[in-house]
Amino acid sequence: RRQQSELARRETRASATFGEQTQHTFGVGMLFLQAGQNTILFDTFELLENAHLQTQIAKSVSYSVARHVSFFTEVVQSDSRVRLVSVEYMVEAGHVLNEITASVNGRAVTREACSRAQQRIAQLTDRTCLAGRRICEIETYTPPGAGSGEVWVTYTMPIPADVGASDDTLLVNTLLDTRDLATGTQLFSSIKFRTPNHPRPVCTEVAVTAFNPTLFARATLYESTALRAQELSSSTHALSNVTVDGVAALTMADALMTLVLAPAESADALAYFEQNPGERVRLDEVYM
Repeated sequence: RRQQSELARRETRASATFGEQTQHTFGVGMLFLQAGQNTILFDTFELLENAHLQTQIAKSVSYSVARHVSFFTEVVQSDSRVRLVSVEYMVEAGHVLNEITASVNGRAVTREACSRAQQRIAQLTDRTCLAGRRICEIETYTPPGAGSGEVWVTYTMPIPADVGASDDTLLVNTLLDTRDLATGTQLFSSIKFRTPNHPRPVCTEVAVTAFNPTLFARATLYESTALRAQELSSSTHALSNVTVDGVAALTMADALMTLVLAPAESADALAYFEQNPGERVRLDEVYM
């Protein structure tokens, strides 16, 4: 086919030991077709004939040329129609990536969906939101310290509109069209992954709230096992062990002190802890 390498070829090689050798290279592939879960297994065979009427066969299997894959999902807070999946691949040395086709939950990611997502990003009120993101375009880069010949690729695609937000999971299937630089062989690798359908909100409004301990938190001191609340009028609280005729008038149960820290009951305090559920009220120092 035009602009595609042949699946089989015949070559003649010269050997100082065995003379001219004829090599037949051919591939056998199998496609397992399921909705959103296409898997391609492609085996390459090399049949070598020498002048002594001997035949040697070698097989190489190409399941995937991506040695590393990472991904994340996003949704724009101000426009929930912009839902994206970004994937990063490290392509095996000696291969070049030509094209990526993808599907999400069995729905193909079309060129129209890519263009529509890029237009919606350009129309966002916040011009800095995803400004550098190129939808459905292969971006190649080499990070500092990368190994020789390693090629890193990032690819961002939209989640099709007919994949509902109510779906429990996202099954992303990407098909990589690569070419072996040494042999010119065209290879296809199917890489798929499943993730919960909870994209991370991006381009959110920035809200800065400073924690005010005097307004957002309260401390209550209770005495004895009866938990009698004490009014704290200063930074210190004294509890005297009075003795009468050498006998302690304050038992161990009475000497118990319980300090409770909790959010204040004001609307600002409750709103702060609702927006920051990971916050904890802690003591810097306690002297007893």
